[in-house]
Amino acid sequence: MIRIGKIERIIMCLFLSLEIYDEGIKIVEALRKSDSVTVMKCDELTGTDIIENGRIVDVNAVAVLIKNMIAKNGINTRRAVFTVNSASVISRRIKLPMLDKKREILSMIRNELEQLMPVDLNQYKIIYDITDIVNDNDVKYAFYVIYCLPCDIYKDCKELAKILKLKLASIDVSFNCLNKISKYEAEINSHAIKNDSIYAFLEINNNHISFCVLKNGVTEFSRISLLNEDMVIIEKAAEECAPYNTTKFIGLTPFVDKLMDELNRYIRYYYSMYSANVINKIFIYGDIPHRNIGVFLASNLGIETEIIEHIPCIKLNAKLDTPYIVEKYFICLLSLLNNKTNMWLSYDSSSDFRPNYKFFAAAISAASLAAILAAITWKNYNAMLETNIQGMKLYIYDEEKAEINTGIEDLKKEIGLREAYIEKVSKLKGVIRNENTVNSIIISEFFESVPNNTRLVSMSVNRNSTQISCVSKTIGEVTLFIQNLRQLDFIEDIYFSGIDVKNEEGSYSFSVMCRLKDLDKNEK
Repeated sequence: MIRIGKIERIIMCLFLSLEIYDEGIKIVEALRKSDSVTVMKCDELTGTDIIENGRIVDVNAVAVLIKNMIAKNGINTRRAVFTVNSASVISRRIKLPMLDKKREILSMIRNELEQLMPVDLNQYKIIYDITDIVNDNDVKYAFYVIYCLPCDIYKDCKELAKILKLKLASIDVSFNCLNKISKYEAEINSHAIKNDSIYAFLEINNNHISFCVLKNGVTEFSRISLLNEDMVIIEKAAEECAPYNTTKFIGLTPFVDKLMDELNRYIRYYYSMYSANVINKIFIYGDIPHRNIGVFLASNLGIETEIIEHIPCIKLNAKLDTPYIVEKYFICLLSLLNNKTNMWLSYDSSSDFRPNYKFFAAAISAASLAAILAAITWKNYNAMLETNIQGMKLYIYDEEKAEINTGIEDLKKEIGLREAYIEKVSKLKGVIRNENTVNSIIISEFFESVPNNTRLVSMSVNRNSTQISCVSKTIGEVTLFIQNLRQLDFIEDIYFSGIDVKNEEGSYSFSVMCRLKDLDKNEK
């Protein structure tokens, strides 16, 4: 979560939560107490011309629509939190050394991502969390879950808050909000969330679905897919002419068929990456088209599945008559929860609204000093000067202060050495970039993409392309391997030469050539 402004402790306060997703904006006004959130009002702004790839198409026009919605609902709250729920947000899980200081961790993560992804990280805000901590050869490592929020979306949020005159407290991403469920020790449908279990959260909306797996209370795997618009149209037409509360109908609808295809693909890919893990339960939220879809998914996936209907720490105003509030505005509500280690949301006006108090204080101090200097006499000035001289002598001959000064000089030398080291590292990176070298992380990504029942026979890797020869037991494994390769960001094109059947082994031999993206060109 990216915090805006200073931290203030709030016993009870109204907040406005806005979720920006690929189909519109959801708004919730809620009363935030120390241990619960009470929903006062909620509404939704939808339209194909509002959001595009996570970005607000026209901030001023959307601000007018939100103002009208706020006025219609009688909302006067100005403290706000924003959450971005979009496929434009990049997520990664990387094993790196465990460090103590946040600044050092962010610097390390940035350096690693620059080697892994062909994007300009200066165009992203980085958020991270830690899933596991392990010891490897007496060195402590951590698995970092990293979210990269595009700066354009971040600026859209701040600009929207400025136009609406909101006091922006934080900007978060939806998958990071899900981590609060475990950290806040929340229950779902009277089911206690255990850190030693693995849970999946499936969001279903009209035009997109998202799938997220939590292990040890932290997001380990996440994906977002946009659905075909034709599927949505067919689904809505089917709802009008058929009793959709039957399991038989659900299995025949194009929308749910598409959902099952995507969900099966997510789960298979997750198990291919983490073969030792087992998903214990799936929770569903969003704009759910059918109330018995949980029963249908459970029977087809073999995994216990429920729609999120109740969370004890989230309460509803008795005057609300909107159905299914918790499941529909689930992310908005989670964004208002706080971790046990940090019970209070920080809030303040954004820098565009905050007066420059330092400037005012400096101006007042300068004016006061000028008045004092103009009022005193030459004799008093000499006396003050003598007093200052005596004070400076005491400071100069103070051994403790002299030791502090020596320490400062030592720090300056150390900074100089570190700057020289950074310069050498930069030169080394330039040499490596000009050579025909291959990043070890790229090779590791290739090996992680190989399914369990596929054996890698040979692999030839250079800076521009990779030739892989494999043997799989089934055609399905071949297809899964190709799908896994398409998920890798550094691959531009995949060429599949064909499959040879080995009758004596009953397996399939095939070769794949992958053309890699020009990392140097993308970095520029």
